[in-house]
Amino acid sequence: LGQLSDLTRINLVHNQLVGSIPVELGALQALQELLLADNGLTGPIPSALSQLAALRTLQLRNNSLTGPIPPGLRKLVQAEL
Repeated sequence: LGQLSDLTRINLVHNQLVGSIPVELGALQALQELLLADNGLTGPIPSALSQLAALRTLQLRNNSLTGPIPPGLRKLVQAEL
């Protein structure tokens, strides 16, 4: 997944995903939108997502994520955590 360097959008809203958010998403430097809302994701939000300089929209609402929001994600234009 981390090798898809030109990927700009991931929309997996309401797909019954379970488990943790893959740390490898932090390698997708062109990613502008990461939409993972309304799933069964658990665990912490990976701090690697803070390294996504192009990320503008992040939707993680309605999951069972735990822990703090990584400080670098607070700069997003549109965040639904």
